[in-house]
Amino acid sequence: MHGVEPTSDMVSALICAQDGFYRTALESILKDRLYFQHIASVETLDQAVDHIAGADGRVNLALFDLDTRGLNNRNAIQALREGFPSMLVVLIASSQSRQAMVGALEAGAHGFLNRDLGVSGFVEALHQIARGQIYVPPYLAYPDT
Repeated sequence: MHGVEPTSDMVSALICAQDGFYRTALESILKDRLYFQHIASVETLDQAVDHIAGADGRVNLALFDLDTRGLNNRNAIQALREGFPSMLVVLIASSQSRQAMVGALEAGAHGFLNRDLGVSGFVEALHQIARGQIYVPPYLAYPDT
């Protein structure tokens, strides 16, 4: 899959991660593979909230690295979902913690992606989320080992 056709509901995204290299990689994927037209990139949760609030509902997708300070609790995710109900909220983590994943989904996240998903897997997961599905990693189906 090389991307999706641009649509009016997939034009603006926000990436929130402390790692600048990682933000740049995500931005490239969003532009080149998913055809997002406008992408904001910030380092902190406060910056993300300020940007989203100032965008008057034009941020369609917000990607948050779970390692972002202040985001590793349910209340922050719930507040994002309640404050910006039309925005898709997706968490990305290096961890495969079931507890973190389930907590994020219970708080209202639309998806939980692991960093090791790869570009194609990342793109497919975002396609699923854009179609209204909740994305969870396949390992959730298997018992802990």
